[in-house]
Amino acid sequence: MPSHSRQKLFLLLTLLTSLIAAPVLYAAALVQQLSFYAALIIAMGGGGIALLLYGLRALPRPIGGVIVIIILSVALLIRLTYLGLIQFSGAGFNAEFFLHFGGESVIAAWRMFGLWLVAGVTASVIYLALGCFLTIRMARPTPLLAVTIVLSATFILLLSRNQLPEAQLASASRTLMTPADLPGYAELKLRWQNNTLVETEITPKSQLLTELPSKPRNLILVYLESVGIPVINHPDWPGLMPHLSELVAQHSLADNIYASSFITIEGIVNTQCGTLFPFGRGSDSLANGHNLGENMPCLADVLQHAGYQNRYLGGAELAFAGKGRFLQSHGFNNPMGLSYWREQGIKQRAGTWGISDPDIFAQALTQYQELSTEDRPFNITLLTIGTHLPGFYYDECEHYSVDDDPFLDGLHCTDQLLHNWLEQLKALGAFDSTTVVITADHSAFSSPAMKRLFGETIENRRVPLIVLGPEQPRAAVTGAGYDLAPTVLDLLNIKHNATFALGRSLLQPSTRPPYLLSRYTEIYDDRIHGNSARQCNENAPTPYTDSIPSACQRDDLFSLLRRQVESQSQVAATLSCDKATPVSVTFPTTDDEPLLVQLQGRSIGHYFSQEGRKIKNSAGLYLLWFDANGRLESTEYATAERAANQLRTLPQSDITRSWIAIWVSLSDATTSTLPSWLEAPAGSNGVYLGHKNTKQTIDWTSHELPPGTEQWELTPSPCKMIFAPKN
Repeated sequence: MPSHSRQKLFLLLTLLTSLIAAPVLYAAALVQQLSFYAALIIAMGGGGIALLLYGLRALPRPIGGVIVIIILSVALLIRLTYLGLIQFSGAGFNAEFFLHFGGESVIAAWRMFGLWLVAGVTASVIYLALGCFLTIRMARPTPLLAVTIVLSATFILLLSRNQLPEAQLASASRTLMTPADLPGYAELKLRWQNNTLVETEITPKSQLLTELPSKPRNLILVYLESVGIPVINHPDWPGLMPHLSELVAQHSLADNIYASSFITIEGIVNTQCGTLFPFGRGSDSLANGHNLGENMPCLADVLQHAGYQNRYLGGAELAFAGKGRFLQSHGFNNPMGLSYWREQGIKQRAGTWGISDPDIFAQALTQYQELSTEDRPFNITLLTIGTHLPGFYYDECEHYSVDDDPFLDGLHCTDQLLHNWLEQLKALGAFDSTTVVITADHSAFSSPAMKRLFGETIENRRVPLIVLGPEQPRAAVTGAGYDLAPTVLDLLNIKHNATFALGRSLLQPSTRPPYLLSRYTEIYDDRIHGNSARQCNENAPTPYTDSIPSACQRDDLFSLLRRQVESQSQVAATLSCDKATPVSVTFPTTDDEPLLVQLQGRSIGHYFSQEGRKIKNSAGLYLLWFDANGRLESTEYATAERAANQLRTLPQSDITRSWIAIWVSLSDATTSTLPSWLEAPAGSNGVYLGHKNTKQTIDWTSHELPPGTEQWELTPSPCKMIFAPKN
């Protein structure tokens, strides 16, 4: 190759590398992780993709050109999405990405960042066009050189994979879809039963006992969106939230209350139920109706049992992340969200997301006036939305004069709206009979934008816990968000026998160790420690005593908490072999038709979901777990690809006795196979019945369907052999 051609090729590869690496370099700079080493690895990754594209130039022109465009387009989409995530939340691809990915999020993003998205799409088209132009200008390598280049590019990409957004996305998706490996529940409870950190026995709702005081007080509980302590009274922003700052100074229940959540649904669930729900994976978003802990007594459940009326008001859509299902399962019979308000004629304001805070506060005041006329105590719980990133301003507010940043404006506006609303309640004499509690669903994201505004204080995950009433109580100990439920019940002087796994009343002396935890952080002696990098390298955890738990002990505790929620969750049905057709399955005739499953004549197809949402392509493996009594313990769906490549072990728990595995074959059945533990061909649809024998291994019975067969039924005779065995 002539020297000028080599120089031209080198220049083109360098330009292409710069284009590919630029979004990741900028993202790393935003989160202040752009060291020389990190920049070098990121550049290597970009160079690896550029080399790969050059190597693919050896393919025939139509095929090679299409592949180059596809690779460049995918890399561009992933990298710009990664940059957008960093800008928004300070984190890249993780469980929250899958949890929030959906049509509602896209609509909200368009409303909030429409102009930026247009500019981004324009820049993306230019970026892609320039990348394709540079690639096409490269001379086509010889076949031998192309193979060498592709192998070299693959080696470089493997070396730099930790800094590749593509690898992070793949890792996050694997984490999302990998079944949790849970030790036996009985063993877990035994290991933690004498520890004051956690309560191992949870009182089910059916055994609740409550007693009201002679003059019960009403409750108004306000969740402020993303309003952590660091943003309320920051020295760089004088007068940002003066009213809330005064409330924190004069009416805080405790100086240090640490958030036990990172996203809104998690904040509501954990504070209401006094524990950490399993939000480690996006599929645990509660959207599929599983693991709602319906039998677990949460705050509104106890209040309802004691005779309270519960009302929930929020401006966002309740269907997202299963919020509505959770609220309906825990004391809020008719929660009010976006769809409800639209039916009432309340419209979404231009340039905002959801129903605006002024409207929600007004509706909460109306609810208070209506409920006050009834001779029954009540609980009004509301969630604001104005301080959700990027921040929303409403005409009822005055702009923040120091800076025009939208998030600062949103905080300043929320402060005014909350103050005016509290003044209205005061004018109605509400505080004579009502306790008002103000907290936050979680603290603000540690994003580059938030760090620019608030510095490193944004890492402090404290949230307010303000109590307004006739008396000013003070907490006996430092607490966490999951302490809210038992503390509020104490504030209302309600006697009860409800137990909370982690939550403790902050008004009572506690023997709990000075250790508080959440998914990504833990607090010991009022010092915050990150735990995401800690890995368990032991075969079995040792009992926890004090100090910071080891990684294995912490994992063990999370397994216990998850198992508690599962054990207190309702199931679809119980399988009985006495019915003529205990189970029937109707297979789809095309990939876009759903699989229909009936258990005891009841349709349970909606219990299967993909990442908490509706299954788009029906091909794959559907699993049903049953305990020794035939109780449907859980369900899971795995795509055909995941079933073949990732579902290497059969997910099970200590109480699982039997399984039904339903295989819906791909249109092209040769592309993937069933997992090896099932020991069955994947060429056609089939149903496989599994049972754990006395040796604790699993015996499978195969029921393959002839081509064209759409219906399968389980009859009593084989049902009794599998699900009611004599051994």
